[in-house]
Amino acid sequence: MFQLHLEVQTIHPKKGVTSSRAWVSKSFVKNFLHLLYRNMGSISSHNAIDIEGNTRNNSVYDPTNIFSLPMVQGNGRVYAYSMAQEYFGDDVGILVGDGSAENTALTYTLHQRLYHDPDNDLEYMGGAIGEVTVDGADAYFDIERIFRNESGGDVVVKEYGIAVLNGTYSGGVYPYLIIRDVFTEEVDWVTVADGEYLKVTYRLLVTV
Repeated sequence: MFQLHLEVQTIHPKKGVTSSRAWVSKSFVKNFLHLLYRNMGSISSHNAIDIEGNTRNNSVYDPTNIFSLPMVQGNGRVYAYSMAQEYFGDDVGILVGDGSAENTALTYTLHQRLYHDPDNDLEYMGGAIGEVTVDGADAYFDIERIFRNESGGDVVVKEYGIAVLNGTYSGGVYPYLIIRDVFTEEVDWVTVADGEYLKVTYRLLVTV
């Protein structure tokens, strides 16, 4: 059985963890199947919609890491925001937003994405992709990211997602949303107070 788990924590630099929530996700979106289909079948040419709503042709497998700025960290990988990496810092990896529109079969982006904007919203910081862990009948790895709120006010997060890079050697590499979790009920919204950090963890889990 394959499952996707989502854990969200707010952390105060002096007080520690101030809130913690966890859900079982059911939110792979259509692009996940598009990209899996192309790579598993070695399809020579296949179209998918990128995070900006553009139809892109993916005709050659891109061998780079699917998250921005990969660096070795033990047996895992880390990624981070960098202005030097063009715009991929807040377009790739774990993304967050404050929109509450429900998913549809055509979902390709977050409803209202919170971009890297330390003065007004959240600062996108580094993330990590953990190594595969085997624990009894379970095998899993985690994808996580840290965000910081120094905007001067609260930031309410209602949606979460993961975007990956894919494309062609000649046509460019673009971000594609493959996961989106959205919470329409206020009880599930997470408020990140000014001065707090937000930690978002997705766990991809297989149970035999």
